[in-house]
Amino acid sequence: MGYSKQFLSDKADTLGKLNKKIKALQVQEKEMKEFFKSSGHNEISGKLYRVLISVSSGFRLDTGKIKEAMPESWVAQYSAPFESVKVLIS
Repeated sequence: MGYSKQFLSDKADTLGKLNKKIKALQVQEKEMKEFFKSSGHNEISGKLYRVLISVSSGFRLDTGKIKEAMPESWVAQYSAPFESVKVLIS
């Protein structure tokens, strides 16, 4: 791709600024969610939005314990490859 270093540098700074704003909003969101969780209500309606509190439970497989208990060949037989691509911002 034929982007100039300056263009890419500006885009990196823009992404960094957006990320900083998003993190601040996520802190506010987390605080608000905790407030509603502790409110004792399952449903709260505002003029524009409704907040529902949903509780679910279940089980997860402890892959670490499975890998300890089962032979490596067995774990490999039931494992599937995947690829993860992340854009990290610092």
